[in-house]
Amino acid sequence: TLLVVRLQRFRFRNAMDPHSRQQLQDLLYIIHMVNPRRCRGVHPNGTACRITSADFHILESEQLRQRDCDYCLFHQHQDSGANVVRCRGLTADGVACRVTSALEIDGAAPLRSGAEYCQHHQGQAHVDVFRDAAVPPSEGTESGASATEDAKFRGDAKPLFAKDTYGLAPALRPQHPTVPHGYEIPSWALRTVGQDASLRQCIRSFSAFIVHRESKAVVGRMDGQLVRRVPGLAEHSKKHSSDLHDTVTTLFDGKLKFMLRTILKRADSTWGEALDAGNLLVISRLDVVPDHAPRALRHIPAALRAVCRKWGAPSAVVNTSRLRANLSANGDAFAVSRTSPRQLRDSFASMGFRRIGVTDCMGMVLDASH
Repeated sequence: TLLVVRLQRFRFRNAMDPHSRQQLQDLLYIIHMVNPRRCRGVHPNGTACRITSADFHILESEQLRQRDCDYCLFHQHQDSGANVVRCRGLTADGVACRVTSALEIDGAAPLRSGAEYCQHHQGQAHVDVFRDAAVPPSEGTESGASATEDAKFRGDAKPLFAKDTYGLAPALRPQHPTVPHGYEIPSWALRTVGQDASLRQCIRSFSAFIVHRESKAVVGRMDGQLVRRVPGLAEHSKKHSSDLHDTVTTLFDGKLKFMLRTILKRADSTWGEALDAGNLLVISRLDVVPDHAPRALRHIPAALRAVCRKWGAPSAVVNTSRLRANLSANGDAFAVSRTSPRQLRDSFASMGFRRIGVTDCMGMVLDASH
């Protein structure tokens, strides 16, 4: 305390004295050596950062010697109270860009000016799915479609097969998933899912037909949400549904800008920063006819990664305890059921998903070798 009082008096009396700068630096050195401030950041493996304000030889420690700053320069983007913007772009490998507005580099200049993408990823801002036309009023929670409504599920866009037998025909609300004429669509797949327009800035519902190339038939359907990490995501997800809220709060820490919880990183260090940034694809429902279920799930990961890349999501997750799934129904007598959690985990494991810590959630990233 005496050192701090002395420092304040010293700064007041000698702020304009150039000959006192060395004495000021010596006094600062003593203060931080006696009572160092340690960074509160967390490494990708879940361990705490060990940089302190006494590490004068480390450039990143300079931030800790500033007033009311508890994070080093490397972890400043984790400070929920700091106005640090992280680029929302994806690298060529499908990893979330790590450039932030706190970095003194030319590429971060747009972030310091209020943009959401660094200079290298400015081109991705034009295809941001959270910036397109406004969503019209909700069409309801869920409803079936008659044969006469089949037309709105038809279009010229071809399914994404990614050089495989099975593919996906995805769409973000308010659009419907569509397949070209000639593809068979069972009646159970023609349901309409509505969305609250007020959540559009951070949560958008999506639907995707699972399509078999050889038979030209829709053999399944996947539904979920595309989520953007914003400060109020916990409250927004609660307004959307209890299932989404449970998934978000189980995996991500709102105090760390919705990065993966530290305890989950420690339980499974292989995730690192893979789930810490970028849009997130959350699967909430999966229906596949039994004749195609095992093969379809094994062959759609490449198409699912292509969808994630298209929508700027470096990762996808599923909460098997909340997922509505049916992998054993027949034809039009399709009823929603809850498949056993163990069977669901095995099914998503065949798609390339891996369990996240000791939770019921599983995740997948764009890098197939991760």
